[in-house]
Amino acid sequence: YTYYPQIRDIYLTVKLPVSKDIEFIQNTGAIEVTIVPCLPHRSTNPSYPYNEFPYDLKDSLEADHTCCTDVFTYEDESQPCYSQARYGILSKLNEDNFWSRPGIESGNPDANAWRKNEPAENIIIGKNDNDVYKKEFTRYCSGDRGNVCTGDGYIDITPEYTCPDTNYQGPTVGRCYGPNDDSYQFNSDTPMGCVAYDGYTFEQRTGKDISCSGGKRRAIHNGVNYDWADYGPFECDGTCSGGGCIPDPNTCGCWTGPKECIGQSAEFIPYPIVCISGNTGIRDKCNSYCQLEDISSHCISGTCSATCYGAPGSIIGSNSYCDSSCQIKYCGDYRSEFNGCKTSCTVSTSSTDC
Repeated sequence: YTYYPQIRDIYLTVKLPVSKDIEFIQNTGAIEVTIVPCLPHRSTNPSYPYNEFPYDLKDSLEADHTCCTDVFTYEDESQPCYSQARYGILSKLNEDNFWSRPGIESGNPDANAWRKNEPAENIIIGKNDNDVYKKEFTRYCSGDRGNVCTGDGYIDITPEYTCPDTNYQGPTVGRCYGPNDDSYQFNSDTPMGCVAYDGYTFEQRTGKDISCSGGKRRAIHNGVNYDWADYGPFECDGTCSGGGCIPDPNTCGCWTGPKECIGQSAEFIPYPIVCISGNTGIRDKCNSYCQLEDISSHCISGTCSATCYGAPGSIIGSNSYCDSSCQIKYCGDYRSEFNGCKTSCTVSTSSTDC
């Protein structure tokens, strides 16, 4: 049915109640009323079915009449009446359901009525996983209603940012670049870009146990840090650092050397080491070259370890001392003394005992 402005006569009858002894007075008249297809009611609440409470009739009627023009006519079918955009990675954006409203088909829409645009670029499965995409849903006016948004709907998926794949070597090696989403959800109504990662790879942030090194790799130690090296005596997992992949010191262990060293964390031994007198020759350690080393020749005998330095029983602080086993003992509120703690405080001696 085609609507158009018309002039019609509408008759209104008003009955006025009076006393029971007097008959009702009937007064009739005619006024001119212009009939229009729709009323351009404006509101910040989107048109049904995207209004705040779509199952509430009053809220739906008072929502914005987006598809009604200011001259009381219907917008045509090319006029958008609702849009929603999300940003993130493809695998997460595909979980979005824009049809979770009444009046909209649930699940995948009919191919004849809806269009889904794939990204313009040629997607390489795996390599584009860490890129940022925009998924936008737009619905248009139906052309025959002004107070609802129930025309055709379209989904457009377009690439926003291509994140670097500097160390990409296939699905077994993690990448240290990806979307800047600290929540690890990678699906947001807020635009996002690409950043260099520290720590976890993109794959680890999306639930896959794939490091940037793709597993253990050979490494050396330069006296300060580990470095990758095909001939190194260590093996380490990688961790992201500024978009690059470096050995994770928390995962490094010996790759070569005596059987006592292999798989163990190497100990970078500072020399000279202070040892307990008579306790030498039993402190073999895997050194910085993954070699088993007897460190007794580097001991300074008669003293405690570097942590509890000095001779057994010596005072090492105002409230701590080394006991006879070279273990640090703390005295709490009391001051320390040789091989022990003060046990009481008096007013006269509180400045030295406590």
